[in-house]
Amino acid sequence: MKKNTTPLIEICPINFKQFERLNHIIGNIEATLLYAKLKFHIKHTKITKFGGRCLIRSREEIAAWFDMSPKKIDTLLKLLIEKGFIKKNVSLWYGKRRLFIQDCKNADLESPINMKILIALKELTGSFKDALIYSLLIFRNAASSIKYNHKTWCAIKKETLAHWTKLSIRTLDKHINILLEKGLILKKLFSFYGKVQSHFHIPEYINNILKKNIHVKDDKETSPQICRLQQAKKGISIRIRTNDKKTNNNIEKKESFTQSQKETINFDSIHEKLTKKQIRYVKKVFYNTIKPLTISCPNQVYEEIIFSITNPTQHKGIMSFRHRVFRCLKMLKNNTWRTPLGFFNHSEHGKKLKAVKENKEKSWDKVKQEEISSASIMKKGSSSSSLTNKACEYADKLKFLLTQDAKHNPSVIDYLLNQVLKFVQQGADKSLVQSILKDVR
Repeated sequence: MKKNTTPLIEICPINFKQFERLNHIIGNIEATLLYAKLKFHIKHTKITKFGGRCLIRSREEIAAWFDMSPKKIDTLLKLLIEKGFIKKNVSLWYGKRRLFIQDCKNADLESPINMKILIALKELTGSFKDALIYSLLIFRNAASSIKYNHKTWCAIKKETLAHWTKLSIRTLDKHINILLEKGLILKKLFSFYGKVQSHFHIPEYINNILKKNIHVKDDKETSPQICRLQQAKKGISIRIRTNDKKTNNNIEKKESFTQSQKETINFDSIHEKLTKKQIRYVKKVFYNTIKPLTISCPNQVYEEIIFSITNPTQHKGIMSFRHRVFRCLKMLKNNTWRTPLGFFNHSEHGKKLKAVKENKEKSWDKVKQEEISSASIMKKGSSSSSLTNKACEYADKLKFLLTQDAKHNPSVIDYLLNQVLKFVQQGADKSLVQSILKDVR
């Protein structure tokens, strides 16, 4: 019994008494797992801010711990804040927004989870939820005294597992089936006092695999750091890329810049025109930089960078050629690059682009004016025809009153006559109106 129990206890990553106490208060097993991880890091941090020790991470970095989305991490952190376990502040850290997380409980207490063993279990099972379920099965199997076919089995109800993990029975069955398919557990149904219960067994080879993985990680973490003998150069933050091709254990370098070749390039001063080597160098690093980027007009951006490098007013106080080049490329990577001031007025390439753009705008304006003029002519023709129709209508009424009606009203006659004259002045056909009124005296 001892021979089987002790190794399993060694690979169990959770202090279940403390973990269940926390999980009962928090009410979410993922939030409890996150709190245990945060507590571990807060205990070992040396950064103090906002009146206590702080863990400084971004949302994306915390989400990468458990393969979750940043939105899910926000929900779990909000739950821990509401339960009073942590405090969260947002501030700048080396110029970037970061979360400053503090532990509201006793930060010196140990975390209820050995994260090193839990991560090894996660790599074995595939997810943290499976690793937590597997941890409980390991713990129950280590403490069990049930023997069948020279194997130790633990009896645990699905309801108990579901209540502990805060999962439904159906979801729990999916996780158990995953562990069965991977061969990490064995499952049998045994009758106990007339009731059929699920029994689980942890194979012995799993114990050896886990212990081996944990020891391998310990060896990697304790391996000595390889340090350089010479002091690192300061002031250069971006490395020059080289196109090295390795064939038959021989390295063939194509246009790679060695230290002797760098000295031949004028890095210390900027001239109005770049040399051929400088242009080749800028073109190489530029096209290497934009490979993962999406740029609609790479040729224009390249000319803009050349103009920015050769213009002394663009980089005040920076006389290093390479510093200017990588300063422009850094802005291009961060999507903060803008067309330099004066590019379209002073650069030869910019002047050509400006001329092409102006010609396009002139031709477009010409087309628009033609469309507008043709539309106005059509509108004018249609308006004049409508005015003629109205003038003729009033002229017919006037003719009828003057010829047929002996007792006509003078005021009506004056109104109709004024309307006819008004439409003729606005553009109605005068000859057509005169032909209607020629017999009227």
